[in-house]
Amino acid sequence: MKTRSGFVSNSSSTSYIVAILKPKDKCPTCGICISDLLDVIGNFSRDDDDLVIDGQEELQFRINEIQGEIESYTEDIENPLLQTPSYGNRTAEEWRKDLIKWRDISKQRLEEFKGYIEKYDNISSIRISNHVQGLHSLLSVLETYGVIKILEKDDL
Repeated sequence: MKTRSGFVSNSSSTSYIVAILKPKDKCPTCGICISDLLDVIGNFSRDDDDLVIDGQEELQFRINEIQGEIESYTEDIENPLLQTPSYGNRTAEEWRKDLIKWRDISKQRLEEFKGYIEKYDNISSIRISNHVQGLHSLLSVLETYGVIKILEKDDL
């Protein structure tokens, strides 16, 4: 399987978080076991730079990042500089409202990610270069047939 840690080198890529729903079932047509799905996807790629597949550890890494964001927003909200009437070209109250909104969004994301880990046994993070449209289509077809569930899709 062509996988590597890090980032797809092409600046235009899409990141997916997918749950593999039927890891032990074999396809009646081709006989491929769904637990081999990531191997199949990896072999679909032309080049190591087209595709990066990470396991559940990537999701834990993202959870840690989000927890750091929440702490940072909380520190910024409590920052004494935001007690002044204006801070830069915006009022302190405008900054405070935005920081609270961003912190709340991060808290919501944290709960979503934790929920993924609780609900699904087999989760992977997949980043695919956008010039390899076949891989994007393959994920869509696999979701249509109930083999995977795309939990998130972000265009980078």
